[in-house]
Amino acid sequence: LAAHVCEKEGDEENKTREEEEEEAYFTGDLVENLRKMSKEELEGLVRETLGCLLLDCGCSKNVAGEGWWNSYKASLPKCWQDQVKESKSDGRRFRFGGDEVLTSTKVVRFPAMIAGRLVTIESHIVKSRIPLLWSRPSMKKAGTVLDLPEDRAKIFNQWVDLNLTTVGHYSLEILPMNKES
Repeated sequence: LAAHVCEKEGDEENKTREEEEEEAYFTGDLVENLRKMSKEELEGLVRETLGCLLLDCGCSKNVAGEGWWNSYKASLPKCWQDQVKESKSDGRRFRFGGDEVLTSTKVVRFPAMIAGRLVTIESHIVKSRIPLLWSRPSMKKAGTVLDLPEDRAKIFNQWVDLNLTTVGHYSLEILPMNKES
């Protein structure tokens, strides 16, 4: 279940809070489970999402943790590294499950392969261990259609199989590879 704050009509506290923070809903149980995991279990989860994004329909903007970003950037083939652009963040705040609020430290633009197509992803980076969360607006722009019974998605009019993480999120490998990598 996604952890969200229910906004009541006329509730000024929630309106102010919503204006100040972008909602990046992440499964509350996952955040709590991450805290309870052993070091070995956590390392396994981090490994299974390196070079991947997680599809997160509740996320309003793409967002990733610093660890994921540093690993992805280091793994990019040399020919793609010059396409990486980093800029200062405007201080956008993201609220996650359990009401954890994290402030974006920078915004990055980088190459990725999605459904066989080379794309540029723009994402906020926060101080966290989360992988890249692919937002609903980004999925919508790519024309994404989820086929849950078959664990696949139609992205850019191309069917792709989705991976399922140990905690139940769909992931998709995005690391561009070529013969020179």
